[in-house]
Amino acid sequence: MKDSLLKIAFIFSILFFLSSTINAQNYEVKGAGTDDANGIYIPSGKKNGKTQYKNGKYTLFYKGCHAKWMIISPDGNLYRNKKDSNTPPENGWEKGCGKGSLEPAPTILPVAENPQKEN
Repeated sequence: MKDSLLKIAFIFSILFFLSSTINAQNYEVKGAGTDDANGIYIPSGKKNGKTQYKNGKYTLFYKGCHAKWMIISPDGNLYRNKKDSNTPPENGWEKGCGKGSLEPAPTILPVAENPQKEN
């Protein structure tokens, strides 16, 4: 019994260590005409089998139909990308049809998990 508990504790400690060292990627949306959509998006669960990202009221997620990736707000679809990829594509974004969607479309770059704020 004691050996079984030790094995279970050992397995849980390894799993805890691995989960704490695997960091989800953040993404920076920049250059969007809808200025409030710019900023750092952090992982927020999954949608359609891929990680979705949040920045306040904005969501970056994989939709999987004609527009594969989207940035939405409560007002609708702000930007979309037709590239089918595992992570948000950097280029190829276009303006969506939601209220408040303005040109130009953004670029999206991977950033450190805890980006440093510029002074």
